[in-house]
Formats: sequence, structure tokens, C-alpha cells
Amino acid sequence: WNMIYYPLNWLVFLFSDKSVLSVLTLRTFIEVFLTGLCAYGFFFYELRDRKWALFCSICYQLCSLLIFTLSVFPAISLYFSMTFFLYLLWSLSARRMLYNYILLTLASVLIFTSANVAFIFYAVLSLSVVSLYRFLSLKKEGTKTFALAAVSVLTGFLISAVRLLPCFWGISGSNRMVENYYTLHD
Repeated sequence: WNMIYYPLNWLVFLFSDKSVLSVLTLRTFIEVFLTGLCAYGFFFYELRDRKWALFCSICYQLCSLLIFTLSVFPAISLYFSMTFFLYLLWSLSARRMLYNYILLTLASVLIFTSANVAFIFYAVLSLSVVSLYRFLSLKKEGTKTFALAAVSVLTGFLISAVRLLPCFWGISGSNRMVENYYTLHD
């Protein structure tokens, strides 16, 4: 799955071979912790209530999807990256535009480099739907927010193209594509 391109894995490469599993475990714990913090921020901006935001973030952090992502190694990185992106999208008004651009680009790079390409496709699809809801709910700032998010995601895609394009070219040239094969009707 080419996890060498995921920026948070670069820190793992600084350690010796015998420490890799311990450092990967630590990285996973940190991602789960940050998932909870980002989920709290997301729910706080959506609900505007600290108690319900805490309750929702705990439920989000302890749901069965997290258990699934822990069992499929790189999926926890995608789960964290998506939550980070949603938190940033919901809290855009709290930061300056340049910081929003940099952070949304970082979140996009983390999403595009975090997991299997099929997982990434469905993640981007679901984030697009949720982002559309957010843009439509922001009456006055919706267009500006949409433009900022679109440019950030495009920049993140271009940075991640070193990983994504070879995957897409490999899939399109694969023998698994049912193109120009004989069928029963031929």
C-alpha cells in the first residue's frame, strides 16, 4: 500500500529496525488520541455544546469503525486524517485563511497517502458529501470556504500525485480491467 509516502510514517524511519513495531504502535496510539481531540473539536463546532461534544467524540472514538481500522493497519491513518479534515473544515472561522490553506492541504495529503487507493476513493467521496453539507450551511461564506477547500484539496492531490498516479496507471493497465475481452456474445 506504499505506506512510505505517508508523512507520519517518516518519523518511524528515524528509529532502528528493532524499534519499528514499538514506534508504529506509539504512532497508532497518538493517531487514536488525536482522532478523539479532532472529533471533539468537530462536534463542538457543530453542536455548540461542550458536554454533547465530549459525549459524541467519545462515542466516535470508541465505535466499531475504529476497531475495524485498528485491525486493518493503514486504515487508522485514514480515519484520523478524515477526522482532522472535518475538524479543520468546521473550524475555518477560527483561523486566518493562510493557516486554513496550509492545514487543509496537510489534511488532504494525509488522506491521499494514508491507505489503500480504494479506501481513499470512498473516503474522498464521503468527505465530499459532508463538505457539501457544510458549504451549503454557510450562507454568506459558503463560496469562499468552498474555493479555499477546493484549492487546498487540489494542492494536496498534486503533492500526493507521486503516490496516486502510479496506482491509477497500474490499475488502468491491469488484467483485472474487463476491457476488450471476449464475451459470450462474441
